[in-house]
Amino acid sequence: MAEIVDYDKVTTVLLQHGEWYEVDRGTFTSIPAANFLSGQHGTNAFAWKSHGASLACPCSALVLVRYST
Repeated sequence: MAEIVDYDKVTTVLLQHGEWYEVDRGTFTSIPAANFLSGQHGTNAFAWKSHGASLACPCSALVLVRYST
């Protein structure tokens, strides 16, 4: 994602396979992919909580984020 992500305001994310996830406010964050998937050093991933469940995906799988107003 080329734009700057306002992490604190993310409410929903859309992944490449077409699934939407609601994001618990203030939980969306960027993490090193090495902490998410082994063997993918040098790339980043995003992590968040949705209804209390922890979720993550590589940056390349994230298509769109929606913000609160």
